[in-house]
Amino acid sequence: MTSHAAVQARGGYVSVLPDLCCNNDCIFCYESYHEKNPRGHATPAEIVEKTLKLVNETGWDRVVISGGEPTLYSGLREVVRQLKDHGLFVTLFTNGRVLHEKAKTEQLVVAGVDAFHIPVHSDSERIHDAITRSEGSFRETITGISNLKEARSYASFTLSFVHVLNRLNYLGLSQFARFISEFRPDYILLSYCVVNLDSPKDHLKILASYHEAACAIDDAYEIFEDKGQRVFVENIPPCVLRGKEALCMDFFKFNFLDIRGFKAVSTADGKTFVPLKQSIKSDQRAYAPACESCCIKQYCGGLHRASLEFQGSKHIVPYTAEEIRARLAASS
Repeated sequence: MTSHAAVQARGGYVSVLPDLCCNNDCIFCYESYHEKNPRGHATPAEIVEKTLKLVNETGWDRVVISGGEPTLYSGLREVVRQLKDHGLFVTLFTNGRVLHEKAKTEQLVVAGVDAFHIPVHSDSERIHDAITRSEGSFRETITGISNLKEARSYASFTLSFVHVLNRLNYLGLSQFARFISEFRPDYILLSYCVVNLDSPKDHLKILASYHEAACAIDDAYEIFEDKGQRVFVENIPPCVLRGKEALCMDFFKFNFLDIRGFKAVSTADGKTFVPLKQSIKSDQRAYAPACESCCIKQYCGGLHRASLEFQGSKHIVPYTAEEIRARLAASS
């Protein structure tokens, strides 16, 4: 998922997963089903050392800490504090549940977190908790967000939300737009649900089609716009968002963004660090046959292979040079 670092940086960011333990069990999570030993057991010093090594190699000054759920990592505050001491911009990708304790929120704010990026899956407690498969998660996340909103009265940081579009929630997107905009985030990311090639096949059942998701986005966009709310979309190809390509983060990620990082996991031999890379440029992506004639193919990240397998390519309509010229002329 795209974070504040991706929205701001035109180079890249370092992605850090201290361990993969989580207090949610989201239906679409592609970590939980294959990581049998999610606790990484890496010390804060080890995490910081590996992070700074990647920062020095890349020249990037932005770090995203995620997981799993990073607030469950006991050394999180120390990692944040040391990274801030090195002048880095730190984004925390958290489900926000631990932040329902106001003291925990204040500790992370004081440690220097520059941006909080939080998934909210519905305005309905029932649907959100069904997606996280964790009873009470909605209430804790919303309380955590409220605590962060209060903390913005004395500290400066970015607050953004991600909404993973899937079959359980896409029909309620307009109502969600009204609900979530009241928290006045800096932006909202609508992230089409990703199923990886090695995910269990039953994960495909939770996908809405590109067309269904795009129609829901069309309806909700008017509400977001009316409320003056910035919104972006990822994991849906630009041709499906025709007319709203400016919302499409995949353009940006494919052409301007790079990601390097690591996740700390346990093995039979102890702990190890698994390298990470930018998923939009990986073998998880492919192009439909119709894409071969598209005049912007070289700038487009294509489709997720599993999504292509699930729904085919009937909604993929290539851009022609004539269409691009006509639209450029109309906008000038």
